[in-house]
Amino acid sequence: MVQYFAVFLILYFLGGSLGTITSPQQQNASKLKDLCQRSMLGFPGIPGSNGIPGVPGVPGPHGPQGRDGVKGQIGDKGSQGIPGPRGNRGREGPPGKSGPRGIKGIKGKRDVVGMKGRKGDKGEKGESVKASQASVVPQTNWKQCVCKSHSNTDNGKIKDCAFNKLQSNSALRVSFQGNMGVFGSSAKCNRWYFKFNGNECSGPMAIEAAVYNHWPSGTPTLLRHRSFEGYCENIPQGAVRVELWVGLCSRQNLGDADTGWNSVSRIMIEERSMMGFPGIPGSNGIPGVPGVPGPHGPQGREGVKGQIGDKGSQGMPGARGDRGREGPPGKSGPRGIKGMKGERGIVGNPGRKGDKGEKGESAKASQASVVTQTNWKQCVWKRDTSTDKGKIKDCAFNKLQSNSALRVSFQGNMRVYGSSEKCNRWYFKFNGNECSGPMTIEAVVYNWWPSGSPNLLHHRSFAGYCENIPQGAVRVELWVGQCGRSYTLGDAETGWNSVSRIMIEEVSRSQS
Repeated sequence: MVQYFAVFLILYFLGGSLGTITSPQQQNASKLKDLCQRSMLGFPGIPGSNGIPGVPGVPGPHGPQGRDGVKGQIGDKGSQGIPGPRGNRGREGPPGKSGPRGIKGIKGKRDVVGMKGRKGDKGEKGESVKASQASVVPQTNWKQCVCKSHSNTDNGKIKDCAFNKLQSNSALRVSFQGNMGVFGSSAKCNRWYFKFNGNECSGPMAIEAAVYNHWPSGTPTLLRHRSFEGYCENIPQGAVRVELWVGLCSRQNLGDADTGWNSVSRIMIEERSMMGFPGIPGSNGIPGVPGVPGPHGPQGREGVKGQIGDKGSQGMPGARGDRGREGPPGKSGPRGIKGMKGERGIVGNPGRKGDKGEKGESAKASQASVVTQTNWKQCVWKRDTSTDKGKIKDCAFNKLQSNSALRVSFQGNMRVYGSSEKCNRWYFKFNGNECSGPMTIEAVVYNWWPSGSPNLLHHRSFAGYCENIPQGAVRVELWVGQCGRSYTLGDAETGWNSVSRIMIEEVSRSQS
């Protein structure tokens, strides 16, 4: 049955394939013929037997290479081969680590101390370094308290000013600049003075100014700018309260005081060093007799390490043995014997002088550098002098440099008394001569009264620089005398009922 069905399928496909190459007329005839044939077909026949097997086809090309197979197991170890000939000697290895430090040698004997060498030659003069503008301006610890207020206080505190004192062995220079007046008929007096932490200065004396008025008739009003200053030397380090006071003069009637009228007043404070300056070097003394040799000196320094010795000759090679397995690293060997101490080398010649170093950076100012290091002095006294023409006081000073100047000032009470035209002149002398560099330092007080002879004892001050004074000892003198040939000498009085002071300070040359 299967064979008939297969034949039927072959015929069916053959018929379809032949129809694809006929013309249209043939296609119409075949359609009619197919229709007749289809109506005459019966059931499929019995399938025929299998045909003869075909001839085997030609083998195809090789396919792509396959993946690697799984790694096989390790084979058995082969027998050991015959040892090869001995190789050449390898290169020398790197040096080993340094051995442990040897035992300290025996201390040497102390030798005899040699004779003292002669004094060395005088060194060369150093190069002058031009001071910078910053180093010329001194670093000072100062303060001022300024106000513009009118005070009618007759007996009490007027103003205070807080200050931080950086050193214990320094002095404070304080001054007041402002208007001071005393009003009242008859004889009236007021005294202005400084206090430090509630106490007047006692190192060496008070810093004060007295103003006394006596009018024979009427009550004039004199409002004058005045100033007074001084050094106080016994104030401890730390916070200081500087106070300006006014009060009663000794054994006098209290006046109607007026301070700061219609102008600015100020308290000025500056810390000054009290360290002494070196004196002039003395001459060299007579050389002394050589001393007895001293005891043996201490042990000398260890000598320089000796050189490494020559390498020994190589021994005869032994018979070759079988190669053994490599053993573990051996332990460090015992410490070797210390070698002989080498001789001390000869001291080399001194090296040449090094080049000049670079300029260092400016350091932040310390407290010591902030306090001005100056050469200053004050001579203080409390004595009433009635000298009209002559020397009042002198003060010895040591001037350290030849090209410097002296700043001098006087603080004290000065009066000219007398009717009509009267005048007196106060001035400084240096070693017996008035200043000529550039001019004299002086103060003139002249009075002319239309009637009567008022007695005015007022505090005054004057100051100046003198630039042509030689180095060394200087005698600074305060004198009083006549104003000029056309003026009548008055009845002078200096230092009445108050402290007087001459203040001296050495300073550098002025600007050109």
